[in-house]
Amino acid sequence: MPVRLLIETCVGDILRDADILEQYRAAGVWHIYVGVEGTHQERLDLFKKHIQCEQSRQAIALINGADIISETSFILGVPEETRESIAATL
Repeated sequence: MPVRLLIETCVGDILRDADILEQYRAAGVWHIYVGVEGTHQERLDLFKKHIQCEQSRQAIALINGADIISETSFILGVPEETRESIAATL
């Protein structure tokens, strides 16, 4: 059946499934939403993401390399946030 799927997942799942992302595409996945949350390691540690920034970059590259649309989310506005940290994330 011709279906188009959007899935939400985490960086770790994409890295784990790197060798089968072409099967995601063949199954109809055309868009993957990944919770990256931050672009600096201090933020990821604060949010207890248990990933490294480079792993997020890797996951996005894998998704895009599989001809799948990538979408990410970032957290802004926590009490420790400054104008500078917001600008750095953006």
